[in-house]
Amino acid sequence: MAYTVNVRFHWDQAKNLANQRKHGISFEEAEELFTSGADYLEIFDMAHSGLEDRFICIGPATAGLISRCMDGA
Repeated sequence: MAYTVNVRFHWDQAKNLANQRKHGISFEEAEELFTSGADYLEIFDMAHSGLEDRFICIGPATAGLISRCMDGA
């Protein structure tokens, strides 16, 4: 899946810093997964889709192979 329309990303800086400490990757690096044009694997995350559809995405970025969850908004 590749985004064919302009998608804007906005990250909460405190959450971004916490994510970097916890997972070793910034939201900006994870954003590359969706904006680079490279193919990535997207899997529906049934276990975490109670209030909204969530997906696990795995693919390449400058930081290496990354795996991130995203909501289906």
